[in-house]
Amino acid sequence: MPDNLNVSLYEDIARLGMKRPDIAVPHTASYGQCGEDVVVCAALRALAFSEGFELSAQSYLEIGANHPVATSATWLLHEKLGMRGVLVEANPDLLDDLKQHRTGDRIVHAAIVADTKETAHLFVSSKNELSSINKEFVTQWPGDPVELSADLVVPALRINNLISEHMAGTSPLFLSIDVEGADFFIIRDLDFTRFRPAVIQIEPSDHFRVNNSQEISDFLCEKSYMLIGRTDVNLIFADATRLPLVQKLSEELHSAQAAQQEAEEKNQRLQERLAELSKHFLKK
Repeated sequence: MPDNLNVSLYEDIARLGMKRPDIAVPHTASYGQCGEDVVVCAALRALAFSEGFELSAQSYLEIGANHPVATSATWLLHEKLGMRGVLVEANPDLLDDLKQHRTGDRIVHAAIVADTKETAHLFVSSKNELSSINKEFVTQWPGDPVELSADLVVPALRINNLISEHMAGTSPLFLSIDVEGADFFIIRDLDFTRFRPAVIQIEPSDHFRVNNSQEISDFLCEKSYMLIGRTDVNLIFADATRLPLVQKLSEELHSAQAAQQEAEEKNQRLQERLAELSKHFLKK
């Protein structure tokens, strides 16, 4: 079978004894853990279309980059949309590959934390994708057996300082957080009055923090984000204030509030004038 065809589709057609389609169905490239990057790519393209900007001029921020391509939240955006950005990785053994293969991206060696400190402990798993600043996340992993292979002291940064120092204080269009157990604390530390990514992808790790998906969803809902995608391992949110309908409703609400304030001020002036006239006539 040619490499450019959708293998899963044609395998199911053969297994179920169906007729092959007349028009070839191509393979859709995806590098994310569960195809999240296809969802994110579509959301960003829709936003760029509706707001009229070039995606190649936009940036992404991937916290917990790990591999240049495998399970990458940003490789598809890099290749298909021409975007570039910042990749953050705490494990020093993974930095060379990222620097070599992620041309145009800035690679930052740091563990992103939710409190101010210069260094943090990174507990490296025998499966490096599962390394974490939380030792219990590694030692209590419920899947295939893993071992704690190293305890490293690495540079630490808070997310707001990261954006200020390494992205010139400009909010990324897309933010991905995948740091094995500490994701909620990092997103809660983000200053949304300064930085509002259009799309946020975050790994809740509910097996480690029970009900974490709900906590993250509730928090981002309070920040006017809408859950637009959920896979087996990730949640994807979009900034609801940038949706056309929400923008229109917001403008209408603002207009109504302004009109109400103007009416209240006019009513106050009338009451003050009436009080003056009443005093005038009472004197007579």
